[in-house]
Amino acid sequence: MRYKNLFILASLFMLLMGCSTTPDRAVKNGNVVSDLGVVGNIEKLDYFISEVTNKKDSRVKITRFTKEGDPVFIRMSYVHRKIKIEEDPSKDKNGDKEKRNYFCESITKKEQADEVHYLIMDCTPSISSELIVVPK
Repeated sequence: MRYKNLFILASLFMLLMGCSTTPDRAVKNGNVVSDLGVVGNIEKLDYFISEVTNKKDSRVKITRFTKEGDPVFIRMSYVHRKIKIEEDPSKDKNGDKEKRNYFCESITKKEQADEVHYLIMDCTPSISSELIVVPK
């Protein structure tokens, strides 16, 4: 009986730890990340841009992190010649928890000397155009 209780307690602990999202965990889950010193899966965002350019349906997930380390999830899909962006800040302990949807006309990347800026443009409703910044 004692081992059974220990096993249950250990399982609950692992479940709770698995629920927290870190930059490394987001990368392992296949999400695009460029925050808090972690960069990963950027090729998936480049592939998404390529598919949009070729007018092919595509999807990508991005996880951004606040200064405090809380995740903000972004799901982007390209369907019917529109980019749909679903932003989910529900895990941000200090910010607005309201989920938001946007539709944008285009996405591009702008290379600078030491970093690459990924930009979304012509969005409804209007939002900041900078999606993520990746160091070179």
